Amino acid sequence: MNGTLSISDALSREWDAIVIGAGPAGSLAARGLAERGRAILLVESKAFPRPKVCGGCLNERSLATMREAGVMSYIDKLGPVPLDRFCLAAGGRSATLRLPGGVAVSRIAMDAVLAQAAVEAGADFLPETTATVGEVAAGSRVVRLESPGIAEEVTARVVVAASGLGGRSLSRLEGFRSEEDAASRIGIEATLPDFPPFYEPGVIYMAVAPGGYVGLTRVEDGGLNVAAAVDSSTVRGAGGPGAAGMRILEEAGFPVAEDMREAEWRGTMKLTRRTPRRAGERIFLVGDAAGYIEPFTGEGMAWALASGAGVVSLADESVSGWRTELAEAWEQRYTKLIQNRQRLCRCLAQGLRRNWLVRTAVPALAAMPWLAKPIISRLNRTPEGASAEIETTCISPETPGG
Repeated sequence: MNGTLSISDALSREWDAIVIGAGPAGSLAARGLAERGRAILLVESKAFPRPKVCGGCLNERSLATMREAGVMSYIDKLGPVPLDRFCLAAGGRSATLRLPGGVAVSRIAMDAVLAQAAVEAGADFLPETTATVGEVAAGSRVVRLESPGIAEEVTARVVVAASGLGGRSLSRLEGFRSEEDAASRIGIEATLPDFPPFYEPGVIYMAVAPGGYVGLTRVEDGGLNVAAAVDSSTVRGAGGPGAAGMRILEEAGFPVAEDMREAEWRGTMKLTRRTPRRAGERIFLVGDAAGYIEPFTGEGMAWALASGAGVVSLADESVSGWRTELAEAWEQRYTKLIQNRQRLCRCLAQGLRRNWLVRTAVPALAAMPWLAKPIISRLNRTPEGASAEIETTCISPETPGG
């Protein structure tokens, strides 16, 4: 990738901002700051391109954010698959619902082009390097950069941490370590080149069973992206992630791809996590590093993109001069943009754990698909509608039959 540096190159520069993590949130933040004329170092621990555990769905809200950020042309060049239907199955019954818009694209392709978009805006890219945030010194944050055989410290006026669920960039800072929900499910993902013709392009398929749920979507290269949120006990009991996915599909009534058992699976730690603080002196957290809830139909990507784009103005202001109010402003903005929306996904995750409820809901939705319209509309609401969020009443954990 053009604009790629080495650690020695990075040490020779003074940075306005260091962005840790070149996923969607980090790349959008880096691009936005570079467009404002700031000297930006985008650090990524892996070699690019690299796969990620993700369903690969971009809903209307995600597309609106990318259009506003000026990166939609990069996605369009990948040939994403338009999405217009959502097929939900449980207990051998299914319901197909209309989606108002969205596309499917693999993360290995999308993340690469978004990082390139940041580089073309003026950011410098440092791959295969871990970054650990240190203390504030002389009006800058210290960041330790490490790659095989090299470990050096650099400074930046501000740090944007977009290092994901399992990132260790904040391990040395009190108050920023994420706390997992012990009852949360883990994420698993694989892409299948061979699968039953039942799985058509343009549809998000979702199979729900007591052990978890599996989403399947055709992506731009013709493969079938399979992403799931499953109980750890289900994976252990089935003998592996592929077998666990097959079991859920069979119980829900979807056809099984035999290649699932031997596919190259990737996994995550527990999906639902809380981070006590999302900002501090000269540091902002975005994307999954700021907290995460089990997502649906592209909502996780929408959160990441919205936070990456939303932090730019505050991070830019921090470069000019730090004020405590900037951290407070990000906490408030994050709540408005993302945290209020995550309540809906938390409620849906609770509902999907109640097999009786899902088995009741699927035939009802098949007969009256309009019942799902308010939820689908809310999941796709564009960022401008964030201020109009309404409270959602969750299903109580004590609901009988759960």
